[in-house]
Amino acid sequence: MTIAATSSTGHRSARADLRRRQILDAARKLVSEKGFGCRMDEVAAAVGVTKPAVYRYFPGKDTLIRAMLEEDLVIPTQALVARIDAYEGPIRGLLEVAAEGTLAIQETGLARGYMALAMGESQGQPDVAALIRENVLGVSVGRVAQAFVRAMQ
Repeated sequence: MTIAATSSTGHRSARADLRRRQILDAARKLVSEKGFGCRMDEVAAAVGVTKPAVYRYFPGKDTLIRAMLEEDLVIPTQALVARIDAYEGPIRGLLEVAAEGTLAIQETGLARGYMALAMGESQGQPDVAALIRENVLGVSVGRVAQAFVRAMQ
């Protein structure tokens, strides 16, 4: 009996993960088409669910944008910074590592929009702008500068 309960819980969790992914993907597409002014009801319609269903996964638009930021900028930036921190070769190689990582982040297509949010166009969401400045710009710029100093020594 316990095994069946665990199995159904796992199935529900997989469905919830899938729905969350669908919402994030739809929001990302809408933001790339319309900008950060897109509405939650548009996200719901794109996924084929009700607006309250979207709010079950993301209590507000800011939490949805933050989740997108985590996936599109924060996590890739952390990976890039880790690669830069671990790099111990000539400066040319460091430039290649930094360029590859930066291009990978740019490929999301939303990087420019996120940067606009960070630079004050946060549409009443200062915590989103702060997240970008602290976890992307602040971390990456400082660590890249440190890596360049190391590589030039």
